[in-house]
Amino acid sequence: MAYAAVREPAEFCLVARRNQSLTSTGRRFVLAAFLIVSLAISLAFTVLGAWPVLPFAGLEILALWWAFRQMERQADDYERIAVEGDRLIFERRVRGVTERVAVNKCWAQVRYIPARPGQRASVVIRAHGKEVNFGRHLPEDRIMDVALQLGRQVRAQ
Repeated sequence: MAYAAVREPAEFCLVARRNQSLTSTGRRFVLAAFLIVSLAISLAFTVLGAWPVLPFAGLEILALWWAFRQMERQADDYERIAVEGDRLIFERRVRGVTERVAVNKCWAQVRYIPARPGQRASVVIRAHGKEVNFGRHLPEDRIMDVALQLGRQVRAQ
């Protein structure tokens, strides 16, 4: 007989992800389209005698490839907060590395930190000497709502 661990569903769960307007396939298609167009234009100028255009077109495509590569590395990043029974679970994935912090909900403090010059607003969760920031993937206008909502969940016994 096989057994499977079944977790009870979370009472409250919020997942924040980056806004990815292009899929991996879409990014490859856009890069290929830019490569073809740029190569065609630079080859036309090379035939007309303006050969220095070709290396610069190559640098342009290289820079675009590097930017899309950085986007791809961060495509699966997320932040997750869940309230499960008497535990508050914070999970963050950044460039393939997952960090998970679980604390007793009774000891957790939720604070809203407003935006300051050069910094975004954030939600700070403190418990047992640990402090985690939440909200790096949320729009500025939603961070305060999330702090209020999470505060209510933490205070509910």
